[in-house]
Amino acid sequence: MELGLEFVNYDKYHQDQVKMEANRRKFRAHYCIGAKAVAALIKDLPPQNPKEFKIYDLFMTLSFVKNYNCAEVHGGNWRVCTDKVKKSVKCYFQKIQLLKKKKIRVGKFKNETSFAFSVDGVHCRTKERRNNPTAKVYSHKFHGPGVAYEVGIAIYEDRVLWIKGPFVASTHDKTMFESEDGPPDMPKGKRGIGDSAYQSLNERMAVHRDGHSKEMTNFINRVRARHESFYNRLKTFGILSNFRGSWNKKEQHQMFFEGCAVLVQYDMENGHPLMET
Repeated sequence: MELGLEFVNYDKYHQDQVKMEANRRKFRAHYCIGAKAVAALIKDLPPQNPKEFKIYDLFMTLSFVKNYNCAEVHGGNWRVCTDKVKKSVKCYFQKIQLLKKKKIRVGKFKNETSFAFSVDGVHCRTKERRNNPTAKVYSHKFHGPGVAYEVGIAIYEDRVLWIKGPFVASTHDKTMFESEDGPPDMPKGKRGIGDSAYQSLNERMAVHRDGHSKEMTNFINRVRARHESFYNRLKTFGILSNFRGSWNKKEQHQMFFEGCAVLVQYDMENGHPLMET
């Protein structure tokens, strides 16, 4: 943590003047995730030439996706040239995205209850295409162009199970769930929690219904609120809140979305769970 704060001009003297909790808040304010999560991330990054790995460039990349200043501004803040910012961000985020296979998968569930996962779609704001604009990218959530993803999260564990997308923002949540990739294979008897978009999928999903008990209604509300908490964490990354590209750069957006989800997963595993039990 000390090193990351020094990179953003909090030297050791000023770090020692405040409580540890204040330093933790400062670290998270600049990088979106905690110091323990960054340490775990560094251990898991794909093998590379030690001469090519630079801790300064990694922190500069994390700061870029958090603040999402243009490369010229970010380069000035971190005292490097614009090309250095662009190359570092692409290099390190491609490596972070590769960790999706390790960190985001269904696997086994620790809890034996039938309700195992929650699922929902999320929209991320983008820019409109200059050529051939289309209403298909229009999002009803923020009344502008965007891309959509589907995310599945374990209910009783701080674990992302799958990510599907990107889709154009007009895609219905049920359509994403039943897309070509298909819903992920779940252990027999496991069901999910979702909103009304999944109400026709009775065998796989549970949604609010008139006949539910108060306990069941509260359970669904809590599960859905927990899912939204994950999306709120993703949206603290400036690059996902207001991406400067359009649908034409969907592959680049996918890299950042999946990479940020991996970062949040590391954060959940290292002292920052979605909800307090």
